[in-house]
Amino acid sequence: MLRQVVNETEEIQDLWLRLFLPWASSIIAGVAGISIIMWLLPQAALFIFILFVLAIVLITFISAFSSARVNYRPVADAIFNQVMQSCDAAKEAQVFGFDSNLKSEINNAQLQLDAIDKKESKTAGIGSALLFIFTGAAVITGFLQAATAYADGNLAGINVAVVTLLPLVIFDNLNVISTAFAKLRPIMQAVDNLDSLLSQSEGEEKQSNLLAGISNFDLAFSSVKPVLAEISFAPITGVAKPNQPLIVMGKSGSGKSSLLYSTVGFLPYEGSITVGGIELSNISNAEREKYISMLLQDDYLFNSSIRENLKIGKTDATDQELMQVLSVVELTELITSLPDGLDTHIGAYGYNFSGGEKQRMKLARVLLRDTPIYLLDEPFEYLDKELFSRISERIKLRLCDKTLVVVSHLPI
Repeated sequence: MLRQVVNETEEIQDLWLRLFLPWASSIIAGVAGISIIMWLLPQAALFIFILFVLAIVLITFISAFSSARVNYRPVADAIFNQVMQSCDAAKEAQVFGFDSNLKSEINNAQLQLDAIDKKESKTAGIGSALLFIFTGAAVITGFLQAATAYADGNLAGINVAVVTLLPLVIFDNLNVISTAFAKLRPIMQAVDNLDSLLSQSEGEEKQSNLLAGISNFDLAFSSVKPVLAEISFAPITGVAKPNQPLIVMGKSGSGKSSLLYSTVGFLPYEGSITVGGIELSNISNAEREKYISMLLQDDYLFNSSIRENLKIGKTDATDQELMQVLSVVELTELITSLPDGLDTHIGAYGYNFSGGEKQRMKLARVLLRDTPIYLLDEPFEYLDKELFSRISERIKLRLCDKTLVVVSHLPI
């Protein structure tokens, strides 16, 4: 959310730099130029002023109308997401043969961008043509009026050139208006998005601190059904209490992971989920993050060191704390055997380590946090039976006074 607020704020800053400032500078330059002509030759200044006003109105209207019709940003975002997906899933795409589908989606999005670019180019062309016509009319009018005044002895020769050429400067500044108004739609969209984000933040602030005064962190599910489009789950009922973990088992696709996603606010749900008797829907996302720790089934390891990946769970953790939590998942021997120890680089997506080692690092990162509630989604994936048995017992001991919900396809 913070990243989105920053992005929208940066977009809104363009309102002054790329819209109001260029438009205002064009007006000021035009008024200054026309004032000079007014001082030298009032009759020419009046006609040039009329042309100047018409040019501003027409170019502004055409640019603003075009900007209102063009929705460039969502298409550009879609292309970015699809390219990132292609990069992340390059090997899988090649193995399973869906790389052509990803390329096709990117090409389709690019065609949409090309169509938008053509609309913008057409609008820019119309604006440039109008500007050329108005500039030509102003120059010709200025020259004819100045030549007549010179012939009558009412204007010096040097001022004929001034009155004739000054319209070129006056109207040249109007070129920026078309470019400036191309930013109108994304800026206004950013304003709407920021208003929505701030309203959401204010709403969450009003609902915060509901859990601050309770000591009972029992997590109760009553006929809970996560809401996903076109998927219907059977209702789930159960209670997790300190030293009484709730183990959720079931076949693939039965909604086990979705139940945890609903608990942390990733998915809406039907039924009731309460923490200490307080309905979860009344608790802000910020407060959930403070009181609930979760191991995602597809948790991510960053292309950094082991130490930095673990300290995401607790930024001020000491090396002793890191080694303690690594001992719970039986990784201390591996870490100490590495030349760089905790500073060993994990590599992109953890490619320097096996699936079981990566899974235990992710689990250690979650266990490093100190929250009343823990949600673990398939924490023992990639582990053999003996290792799974030993680590599960250590986790029970470490989290004996915590509320624990575990999703697993293996009996615990």
